[in-house]
Amino acid sequence: MKRPTLPPAWYQTLAETAAELGTHPERLLYYADAGLILPAALVAKALLPVPYPGPSPHLIVRLDEYRTMAWLPDGDDMIAPLVGVHRAYQVDGHGFTNLDLDGAGVLIRRSQLVFTSDQVEALQDACRTTKLPHPAKLRTLQQILGFLIADRWLDCGPYTVAENVLRGLQLNGVSLSKETIATHVREARAALKRASDRVEVVTPTPGRLAAA
Repeated sequence: MKRPTLPPAWYQTLAETAAELGTHPERLLYYADAGLILPAALVAKALLPVPYPGPSPHLIVRLDEYRTMAWLPDGDDMIAPLVGVHRAYQVDGHGFTNLDLDGAGVLIRRSQLVFTSDQVEALQDACRTTKLPHPAKLRTLQQILGFLIADRWLDCGPYTVAENVLRGLQLNGVSLSKETIATHVREARAALKRASDRVEVVTPTPGRLAAA
């Protein structure tokens, strides 16, 4: 029986997002630490000095300054005070209501971060567009590229090759930096050399030819 598709929530927990994307919660925290996604915090209304009406016991607070917050170790976790005014919202009968929240020193736990629906969608899009090639396929492509470079530009340095390739790419509307192309040239040549080193090349000699 096909499972019903529920409407998306305005936010998801670490565990929910990790399960949906087939990864571990710690990987999502790594992406947040690296600045690739922007987490939010689930703040209990009971901890705030000002009452907020509505049935939801929490506010969802955007952490725009996540990486510069004053994080400190707390056992296996990290905590940081919520200082200053932050953009927040709460789920209510209108979907959600935007708020400006004075953090008032409320402590945020890294292990209890959440992700808003727009950040989850961004992660889903990234999963669809950044699938890496299989290592064996990548090696094969590098070896083919290395052979083509050797066939045409055997005695040229990586940057000379890059300049020639760049001119052709620009004529076809492709924009790459010379440094990027030179890096791929070096990697392709190295891949071809590794493949060649594994093959025993036997040079025919007159004696061997006669024996054959």
